[in-house]
Amino acid sequence: MNTNAIENLQVLLAKALKNLRIEYAQSQQLTIHSYRTLLQKCRSVYVSDERHLARSIRPEITEPKIKQEILEAISRELSDFIRDGYILSASIVSIGGSRTGGSPVENLLRNLLIRAVLDGPEGAAQAFDKCSTASSCTFQQYFLLTGVTVPEKTEIFEGIDLIPLPMSVKHLPPYLPTIFPDPDPSPRVRIDDLLGKTLVRVNFEVSPIFHRPAETYTLDSGPDQHFTIMLRGAEIPNPNLDTICQALSVAGRRSVKSVMTWRSLSDYEMFDLSWGAGIGGSSFTAIQSDDFSDEPVRLNLAQLDKIKTIYRGLTDLPTETWEKLRIPIDRWAKSMAEDEPIDQIIDLGIALEALYVPVGRSEVRYRLSLHAAWHLGNDKNHRHELYKEFQQFYDARSDAVHTGKLRGKRSKASFDVEKFTSRAQDLCWQGIDKVIDAGDIPDWQDLIMGEERYQPT
Repeated sequence: MNTNAIENLQVLLAKALKNLRIEYAQSQQLTIHSYRTLLQKCRSVYVSDERHLARSIRPEITEPKIKQEILEAISRELSDFIRDGYILSASIVSIGGSRTGGSPVENLLRNLLIRAVLDGPEGAAQAFDKCSTASSCTFQQYFLLTGVTVPEKTEIFEGIDLIPLPMSVKHLPPYLPTIFPDPDPSPRVRIDDLLGKTLVRVNFEVSPIFHRPAETYTLDSGPDQHFTIMLRGAEIPNPNLDTICQALSVAGRRSVKSVMTWRSLSDYEMFDLSWGAGIGGSSFTAIQSDDFSDEPVRLNLAQLDKIKTIYRGLTDLPTETWEKLRIPIDRWAKSMAEDEPIDQIIDLGIALEALYVPVGRSEVRYRLSLHAAWHLGNDKNHRHELYKEFQQFYDARSDAVHTGKLRGKRSKASFDVEKFTSRAQDLCWQGIDKVIDAGDIPDWQDLIMGEERYQPT
């Protein structure tokens, strides 16, 4: 936009604010001051009810001539992107919620009026100018984690952050998805489920902001093919959330999983033509688990530094090694999340067998104990001790599977189940961590015949 066009839009918006009707809920009206206060609250903190109210409001210009002049100004600047009164913006691929055939140009007018209420005519005109001339825009995807907390916002990779959520509802950030009160006594998610949790935030860039159509929009126009999404950061171009969770699990020695995900647009992007247009848009929430409860481990600085190393170690593994290591990691993490010792031991048995016994081999108890002892032992005496321990773990796993009970050393004598299970989990973690550091699973025959303790290269 040139200077004259921006100034003309400012004048029109100033006139619009003097002729603005703000209605909600059966023709009840708000003053501009009250509406501005509502929008500012929605912008600054998480307020579910107020956000729902703000999204239901449609500010209307009571003077038709002014409305028409603003629509004409919008159409002049975006004429290359408008067909039959509709425009397709990048919000459809960033947060969704809009028509696949484009949205009415009036949705842009609504965003413009909201911005004028919030930031005045000058701020709104500048925001529209930026939106109409920029080549790309940003959005964020969030993943809610269980099992881990961090002391402060931490960048683990360029464009990927860990963000701790506060313990108070009144301090929750505005980019969280809207969670409505649920009359069900056991809803899938409550707002309290978010308190104290940690988020993974992935920052994306999408281009262009508006699609330039060659012909009239149709409902099956395939909007995804018109926009390009890229991670904002070249460190890891294709981040894998499952692998990030596995790296967090190994670093923190605790099961870490994503239970909910959503996308959000920051700073009331003018191009947001979704169902929540102009009110800090966020996508519909995908709930991946009904279990939001956990006893999270708080990662220290050393563990946070190790996440990147573990992630790179996992992604750099040969495909065959990665496939072999997937089961040990998943089953070890599952054992860390289980409450019942029987379930923990069964999962650990699967993890250790997958890690230390080649597929199809017999004498599982012997091979598991021997390979694990050579892999983790520091010297002859240490290997002997580990060999006996792994035999006990295997026997406990067999008891758990066949009898549903745990017995120490194949006797009826009682033993400390919690200590026994914790030890098995720790040794399983050591084996996984060593494979990641080394970059491969050792050849067990070479390891034993060489009579040298396995060392990462």
